[in-house]
Amino acid sequence: RVLITLIARLQYWTTEGTQGNAPTVFVLSDGAKASPDVFWVAENNQRCKQLKDDLWQGAPDMIAEVVEPETEAKDRGDKFNLYLSEQVFEYWIVNPVSRFIEVYVLLRGRYQRTGLFEAGESFSSGVFNGRVFEVNDLLGIRPEA
Repeated sequence: RVLITLIARLQYWTTEGTQGNAPTVFVLSDGAKASPDVFWVAENNQRCKQLKDDLWQGAPDMIAEVVEPETEAKDRGDKFNLYLSEQVFEYWIVNPVSRFIEVYVLLRGRYQRTGLFEAGESFSSGVFNGRVFEVNDLLGIRPEA
């Protein structure tokens, strides 16, 4: 449910570029392949191009992975390092169980964590020109009556 909500919200707010989701595959610089849960490619991204509907070459500008207990170690380890080596500008780790979004941005070739944003909080994204995102909205958390 959270993945569908995240896809829908980003699609609504990110009109200048291409937003998509798994099972789209990215063929990266060393031949490695990745299929992120959610991705966004800016219109002016010269290092990433679409080859077919569900196949891209190069790295997108933003990737979000929705973690589950059985995928969290890979999302924080192998995928984190892969996206860093490919210079993906923003990496979001979305945890629907603990209800937070952890945001990493690329600075001087390394990921810098800008924060761990919990339900009720918001964060801004440099990739999306400073747009402010509400965690509750991205996770589909409804206000309690």
